[in-house]
Amino acid sequence: MTMSASLAPHSRRTSADAELSPERYVAAPARDSVRRKSNATLVGVALAATAVYATLATSAHYGLLDELDRRVRDRMLRRGPRVVRAARVVTKLSESAVHPILGFAASKAVSRLTGRQTSAPFIASLADFVLNKGTRLFIHQHRPPGAHPRRGLDRLGYPSGHTMAASAIAFTTALELGKGRPPMQRGALIAAAAAYAGTIGWTRLVLDEHWVDQVAGGFVGGIILATLTHRTTPRGPRRATATRS
Repeated sequence: MTMSASLAPHSRRTSADAELSPERYVAAPARDSVRRKSNATLVGVALAATAVYATLATSAHYGLLDELDRRVRDRMLRRGPRVVRAARVVTKLSESAVHPILGFAASKAVSRLTGRQTSAPFIASLADFVLNKGTRLFIHQHRPPGAHPRRGLDRLGYPSGHTMAASAIAFTTALELGKGRPPMQRGALIAAAAAYAGTIGWTRLVLDEHWVDQVAGGFVGGIILATLTHRTTPRGPRRATATRS
């Protein structure tokens, strides 16, 4: 018997053993357990965010936080002209004509980095229009006195659409990239998303376009959209990677 003939069955057995190894069946329940915990966490976050969003909406509608709104506004309006100019530049990232493009670009980037096609960030950016406008049909809180004049539902300020769009896209991107990663990496991604959404919210306060409860509502509303979009958006199959022979 030649060396190649003796090795061929062994390599076939090795391949079969890899498919039938006990480790494979031990790992599968562990993965299922992690997946169930992750789904339960997402549902919990979505429910908690919804409760906060509804509470802020009720407060905005009835003016329960008017005093806090005025105090925060007074502090924000003390910013110098350089800060205001910077805020005007940064806030453009979340304009209604821009954030869908940002969501599309984020979807492409996530698909490339994870090796699995997804449109979740783009869908989250579009869902912002639905939740934002839909809420304003029922919650009637006007913008601060310094806001630019607007018509229709845009005259109303709850929630901050800029903040909601930024929050939705950023947190969806973080959830998509963090899937299957260690907790510290997932935490870093979530922190980066919160920092970005918070920065956009800060620009809306500095520019006197929203009250603080409107910005907070947009931030929390984006979390609702992110958790739901991440949970429900289908993903394509993982791309096959080239292996060495």
